[in-house]
Amino acid sequence: MKESINWHETAEIYSKAKMYEEAVVCYDRAIELNPLDDVAWFREGFTLFLLFVQMTKMPCDAWMTF
Repeated sequence: MKESINWHETAEIYSKAKMYEEAVVCYDRAIELNPLDDVAWFREGFTLFLLFVQMTKMPCDAWMTF
């Protein structure tokens, strides 16, 4: 249980640093160790959303080319 909490906390640190891929890996490990951690499930999903947004963002001036 404590190891799961450590992975969860590490994921939070990565997420706050906008290192979303690393955060997802840590959330996966936390969930593997404690599949009933509903907060880890939710935060992993939200982090995947943030990763998607980060990966699909266009540069600010890119919209002018359309």
